[in-house]
Amino acid sequence: MFYYAQTNLQLVRQMRALSYSETAVARVERAYQTAIPMFSGLYRGSGKPFISHLVGTASILASHHYPADMILAGLMHAAYTQGDFGFHSGQKGSRRQRQFLAHCTGEHAEKLVYLYARLDWKAHHIPTYVEDWHRLPAEQKTTIRIRLANELEDFLDNGMIAERNKKADQIAKLGMQVGILTLAERADWPELASALKNEFEQFNQALLDAERADSSGFSALYLPPTAKRRLLPRLEKALARRIQKKHPT
Repeated sequence: MFYYAQTNLQLVRQMRALSYSETAVARVERAYQTAIPMFSGLYRGSGKPFISHLVGTASILASHHYPADMILAGLMHAAYTQGDFGFHSGQKGSRRQRQFLAHCTGEHAEKLVYLYARLDWKAHHIPTYVEDWHRLPAEQKTTIRIRLANELEDFLDNGMIAERNKKADQIAKLGMQVGILTLAERADWPELASALKNEFEQFNQALLDAERADSSGFSALYLPPTAKRRLLPRLEKALARRIQKKHPT
């Protein structure tokens, strides 16, 4: 069985084994350092560290010898949907956020991350991508391939069974599974289609054997106790100042 990277060290080792240039490796290492604070304390509904999911997605792309920009985009694919930039909270791809990420990953990789965040991915979208594949713009095809890598990473180790969120319930429908497998074949990635088929089969069997998980099924932020003790007084003071400004005595 082939195991995809789950840590930065494993990803770097994999890239070097696959003869990626040291420049490409250095770019990935730099992006990982940016991802650490951006996804710090964030865990999947399964309990898996979110950053491990990001590394795993990049690793799946690297396994197919895709260009460095795709690996970088895979590593940062959730930046605009889940990442904490430290500014413009609640915005998904503001101009300042895009400039920040482009400085970290390069403009092409950043654009792929931006397109990824806006890619429609529901059951009724998949057949359209399959039917129109040869007419799709090149960057949209690349974005879909990154999304397919994300799908495989989601399901590894029965991760979606542990989460059992809305997405897992949607994927449980056989029609969407068939659509994703067909799309992987259309994307000239038969190895991924085979791996996804295997994971879907395990997922379907686990659905029959397991009860619904107790978790909420969604990613969540967990702060260490010391961080909470430092953060809460600051929030309370900031809230008090805001109330004072709105309702002066």
